[in-house]
Amino acid sequence: MESNKLLKEADVAEMLGVSILTLRKWRCYGKGPEFRRLARRVVRYPSAGILRYVESCERGGAPNAA
Repeated sequence: MESNKLLKEADVAEMLGVSILTLRKWRCYGKGPEFRRLARRVVRYPSAGILRYVESCERGGAPNAA
């Protein structure tokens, strides 16, 4: 996976095994992987941020997951 690629929320939800609704809730509560809001209804996730999030979950549980 390219470290600077921006991923759509549907792709990230599938990768993490969660629903799109879960990703949206995480964003509202400041949890989950880092994201970029490109426009009012356009959200993208940097692939490097997804990898960091997964690694943080593997090391000691999901520190910022709902």
